[in-house]
Amino acid sequence: MLTARDTVCDKIEGRLAGATEYLTKPFDPEKLQITVHKILTVAGQMQ
Repeated sequence: MLTARDTVCDKIEGRLAGATEYLTKPFDPEKLQITVHKILTVAGQMQ
């Protein structure tokens, strides 16, 4: 999930809604790249 909402409650709600990652804006491009790579790696292992 990529959002501008940054409170602890927002993060908990995001996780409860099914988000595996929770990044807030403004985001760090390197962290976004690492997160996307991690998700794609896991998805590739599931095939």
